[in-house]
This record gives sequence, structure tokens and C-alpha cells, in this order.
Amino acid sequence: MSYGFVYIMESSACPGMFKVGYTTKSPMGRADELTKSTAAPLPLTVICYAEFENVETHEKRIHAELASQRVNERREFFWGPFSRIYHAVMNRDYAIALCEHHAAVAFWDEEHAEQKVIGGFEQ
Repeated sequence: MSYGFVYIMESSACPGMFKVGYTTKSPMGRADELTKSTAAPLPLTVICYAEFENVETHEKRIHAELASQRVNERREFFWGPFSRIYHAVMNRDYAIALCEHHAAVAFWDEEHAEQKVIGGFEQ
């Protein structure tokens, strides 16, 4: 059984396109690796991540759920809306723990039925 993190990252070079992948190490460290290795014009920023047992299984489940938003079948990039991607990854029914970087997360305030926007994300 593998333990790790499914993350959502974004680069300001491609607003509205999000990377959803997994790592068994630090999500922030993975963002640094990807930024350096893919010659990204601007750094990838971790927006949020969830911790899972059987992380590969959960990544596949999330990718299947978001299949209609996938940019390219060979890549782990998805077009928004961010709220759909966020809810697929940050699912309390499956995750051990959740971590949000509040400066970058938009969320839906169900109690007031209105959207809250933080860090420029709007849905």
C-alpha cells in the first residue's frame, strides 16, 4: 500500500489550466522538480493537496472523474472550472487529511449559496 499526496498546481503562464498529479514526497518539492525539469516559463504553484493511502488508485479515480476537462490524454493537465477540480481532489470521503494554501484557493460557501474568491480564482 502506497501513501502520498494528490495535488493541484497552477502556473500563471496558463491561467485556468491545473496540474493534478501525485507524489509520495512533498508536494512543494514536486512543484520545484516539475518547474525545473519541464522548462516551465513560470513556476508551478501548489494550490492544495490531499493525503491518501493507495495514492495511485485515488489519482486514477480523480483523473477519470475529470476526463472531460483533460487537456491531453498523455498529460496531467485539466481546464477549469477550478471548483470541480478542487472538489474531486479534496474529497473528505477518501482523504486522510487535506491541506489548502489559502492565498490561492477559491471555495464555495454553501451556507450562503455564494462564491468566495481568494487569490484571483473565480468560478
